[in-house]
Amino acid sequence: MNPLMLYQNYHLVHHIHPTIPFYRYVQVWRRTESDFLDRDVPIATAWGTELSPAEYRAWRRITADHARDAGLSHRPHRLRVAEIRRLTPDSVSITFDVPDDLRETFRFAPGQNVVVAAEIDGETVRRNYSICTTAGSGVLRVAVRLTEGGRFSTYAGTTLAPGDELVVTPPSGQFTLTPDPGARRHIAAVAAGSGITPVISILASALDAEPGSRATLLYANRDAGSTMFADELAMLTRRFEGRLTVVHYHSRATSDAAATATEHEEIRYGRLDAERLREHLGEPRLQDAEWFLCGPPAMLDVAETVLGEHAVPAGQVRRELFVAPDQQLDDAALADVVPAIVTLTRRGERTEVRTAGTASILEAALDGGVDVPYLCAGGICGTCRAVVVDGTVDMQQNYALSADEVRAGAVLTCQSRPTSPTVGVDFDR
Repeated sequence: MNPLMLYQNYHLVHHIHPTIPFYRYVQVWRRTESDFLDRDVPIATAWGTELSPAEYRAWRRITADHARDAGLSHRPHRLRVAEIRRLTPDSVSITFDVPDDLRETFRFAPGQNVVVAAEIDGETVRRNYSICTTAGSGVLRVAVRLTEGGRFSTYAGTTLAPGDELVVTPPSGQFTLTPDPGARRHIAAVAAGSGITPVISILASALDAEPGSRATLLYANRDAGSTMFADELAMLTRRFEGRLTVVHYHSRATSDAAATATEHEEIRYGRLDAERLREHLGEPRLQDAEWFLCGPPAMLDVAETVLGEHAVPAGQVRRELFVAPDQQLDDAALADVVPAIVTLTRRGERTEVRTAGTASILEAALDGGVDVPYLCAGGICGTCRAVVVDGTVDMQQNYALSADEVRAGAVLTCQSRPTSPTVGVDFDR
């Protein structure tokens, strides 16, 4: 009877909450799943296989990963903006209202990100932002920093309001950490500017789930006024009572009246350069730490070099590039771009879309209803990679493809625009 009972664990809801109608069983289970599992309730699959709570959690993780790999969970959803909060004069956080039936879809691991889309001046603009809340909190929030000429960031900081809706893809990304309640480790992070957004989620999630672990954050900004999540970091240092140490670097200030620090925070003036990072690596605990680096490419290259000098294993270092893809293309960047008919090959099927040229190949594909892979939309992750088989394109920036791949015709479709009247792009190669 299990298949007819919407899984035995959903049928369990009927016994515990007999007045709830059957069509809400799934919704109730998802909202109270952790409570049920903590009490070692009996669970079974649709076909009667009995599972322990640990087995059930593992099964859910496997099926969720399979769905992501199969592209089943990348379908975007319209989410209502619940709150917009000013973080600094040039940045805001956006909190989304996630409906109960999408809670599982938008469950995230610390450090993951979402792609957010909005209609701006009649055109769909998509940008990638990291989730900056603790995993398991049930709160989906991103932070947006204004970039010069940035279409989405300007819209988010000046026009977007609570109650508006944005199109959001489910969370994804590999710059993440899996909390382990039994772990006793040291986690270290280097972040610059808005690079704090995935890092604050990683650190807070790990320290919350791992009572035996500690963390160190080296955080670079211009000054106190430009420091995103300053209050939240101060609160976290108090909450974790010395298990989190934060060292702020302010590059454009020799003293700062606005800067305040808690007992476990320190403010240093100047850039977080190789010399200062070497000073920190003099501590043995940081040499053995798991490192998370998030910021501009030049800074991350320096950090990786210094970590290598101190024999930190490459397997203990993860990096996430933060560049500014949110900039409006100027006339020079569009000089060779032309309107085109683009033929897209995806899963063996060919689809033609038309573009005026100003939209990227990826944007033209999505606007044409073609299900193509993408994540960051900023030329960083390489998910939207394809091969040009006909015509020519101009690729604006590239942080993911090797020179050999580019010579072989590979492009990042999120950064590529047609420079010939017809273009053929193959996502299957």
